[in-house]
Amino acid sequence: MKTTMITSLLATALATLPLANAWTINACGQTFTGTGTGTCTTVSCAAGEIVDFNAGNTGRAIEFSLYSDGICRDEITHFAGNEFGYVLPRNLRSFLILT
Repeated sequence: MKTTMITSLLATALATLPLANAWTINACGQTFTGTGTGTCTTVSCAAGEIVDFNAGNTGRAIEFSLYSDGICRDEITHFAGNEFGYVLPRNLRSFLILT
């Protein structure tokens, strides 16, 4: 009985933990969401536009980069944090979630 109760409590606690870091990026008039590491995502934003980001799990930083080409090579900037707002100094053509 005691083992069953402990197992049940442990299962409940584990079920409430996020399996991967959730994230949301608002860029180019679109909203992109996901969890964990992503693939190179192509977008088309002009310099001067604002990109904002929010990690879905409070207190868990997400690491990612913004690129000026469509193949995630020419990095504009790199971030690691929970949230930000960023004015693009150059055209944005892709991003990559690293966490």
